Amino acid sequence: SLPCLGESREAKMSSLGHVFGAEAYTHNAGYVPKSLCRVTLTEGGVPDYAFYGCKEIAEVILPATCEYIGIRAFYGCENLRGITFPDSLRSIGELAFAHCTGMSAVAFNQGLSGMGIQAFYDCYNLTEIALPDSLTSLPASAFAECRCLTTLSLGDGLTSIGAQAFRNCSSLTTVNGAKPSLQIAQGNEYLAQLLTQPE
Repeated sequence: SLPCLGESREAKMSSLGHVFGAEAYTHNAGYVPKSLCRVTLTEGGVPDYAFYGCKEIAEVILPATCEYIGIRAFYGCENLRGITFPDSLRSIGELAFAHCTGMSAVAFNQGLSGMGIQAFYDCYNLTEIALPDSLTSLPASAFAECRCLTTLSLGDGLTSIGAQAFRNCSSLTTVNGAKPSLQIAQGNEYLAQLLTQPE
């Protein structure tokens, strides 16, 4: 367990690698023990690059008070299987979970209101996504290259989907909750085809 990453009470530890002596987040993989597979954070948000490149991490437990997940926080965590977001979470940064190729499940919380571009880019083992009602817009390339995605449930508050948000999601067969007023930008061909098919 770690009390926090980022601006701690005594020092700045912006990434997991810093705990083990790394001077930069780009060195995380070389410093974090390969035997470390499970991490529990007990307070605060998840700062930018916190677990960047930590390929062996399979499970991260977020604190009930976590309000944000920073830019590339879990980028390239190939063995991360899934994650549950606490009710307190409000924003997920750009590329936060990009290339988490082992992730097969994600549970979004009601209250999430912001998501950065390419947040879940190339999470190709994700099969089902249910967006919360609190999310009003989906950014560009948010779930691009999620090639195993079959079922998508859109939240009641969603008004727009950014360019290529679902690019190459070629396994998509079911979309629930789409409103006639939903604005869909270019590069979402598979999604657009499903929504224009006659019932």
